Amino acid sequence: MTNKTITLYTKSTGCQPCNLTKRKFVDAGIATKDENGHLISAIDGVTLKVYDVDKEENRKLAEELAHQGITSVPVVMLNFALEPEDTAPCDYWRDFRPDLIGALANQLTEE
Repeated sequence: MTNKTITLYTKSTGCQPCNLTKRKFVDAGIATKDENGHLISAIDGVTLKVYDVDKEENRKLAEELAHQGITSVPVVMLNFALEPEDTAPCDYWRDFRPDLIGALANQLTEE
């Protein structure tokens, strides 16, 4: 399997869809938590990057998202195409999408 990257833009506080997305990533087996409680990939060959857009060091990332017309989180971006069975292929989505998270877990574990 070639290296795949999942990038999750989120907020650490005050964002219920963000919390649900992070929890679903863990429940689906895509992510686990390290000793500091940070999400890391649970799948070999998959890199998981998580950025809290409220943190000062990530302000530039938040500005780049806004420039692309993305003004709310969570946002999941992939460096590959997700091909769910019941919707069109995609390489990113916004908001809490348990259907796409499930499809992502299935696709990653089938490869």
